[in-house]
Amino acid sequence: MKVSLQRMMIGCGYGAVAYLVIIALNIQPTHPTMRNVVSVLIMSALIGLLTDLFELDRLSYLVAVGLHLLGTFGLTIGTIWFNHWHIPSFWGLFLGCYLILWGIVRFYQFLEVTKINQALVERQKNLNQHQD
Repeated sequence: MKVSLQRMMIGCGYGAVAYLVIIALNIQPTHPTMRNVVSVLIMSALIGLLTDLFELDRLSYLVAVGLHLLGTFGLTIGTIWFNHWHIPSFWGLFLGCYLILWGIVRFYQFLEVTKINQALVERQKNLNQHQD
């Protein structure tokens, strides 16, 4: 439960930043309302929850990415419908945002793994020094 809540909060962070960029670039066809902001945050939290798919051992990484992409697409379409938005270049915008955010997440994961590996190397060095 705690991990799922963390993923939802991280999803809200990514979604909030993406939404601010969309507003700054004048992509949203109307002025933002409370309904828009809350629906985007809910959508983003649910997309963050979808990352639980990557923890399922029975799914390959490619299948998890495909299901996450489809789930994200469905949630995005639902949010667009809920807010009565008409976005002419939706496909390009959706795929562009998904790929950029996926790249950022993968880079963050790379940094985390590198940090963990460095800590393990340091720990092993310390253990070796104490054994000598």
